[in-house]
Amino acid sequence: MTTGKNTNNYSGLDDAQKTSMIDRELLKRAIDIAALKATRLSRSDIIKEENYTFYWFGRQEGEVRMYGTGFIVRNSLIQSIHTPSATSNRLSYLRLNTEQNSVLVLSVYMPTLDADTSVKDVFYEQLQEKLRTCYDKECSVAWGYVCLNQG
Repeated sequence: MTTGKNTNNYSGLDDAQKTSMIDRELLKRAIDIAALKATRLSRSDIIKEENYTFYWFGRQEGEVRMYGTGFIVRNSLIQSIHTPSATSNRLSYLRLNTEQNSVLVLSVYMPTLDADTSVKDVFYEQLQEKLRTCYDKECSVAWGYVCLNQG
């Protein structure tokens, strides 16, 4: 897991120390939900810190961990969400219940332009299916960072 800061200062930290540090930084910035991409963590897991709960979805132990997505959710909102899930290690989602409707929040690691066509096809089929389930239920979709120079 990377912190988005100069990793030279944090190279000796283990993942538990990093999540604790990220927990404090998100609280300072009053962020409720953060989408993760390129976690490069193995397995799928949950870590609950003091203020936030970390969810991630990666590949199995022993597999190359190039992608991975997930979420960090403020603990006060946990009762308002369905536990995050993943279609693949490139696409995870959670549903946030609001008074008006439910909001589908996506964490996406899109294939790059030079990825195999079959990888891109599978990814976009999964994304389209996830969006279709949202539109069928009249919910809103929240997108995080989307890089348009990807596949």
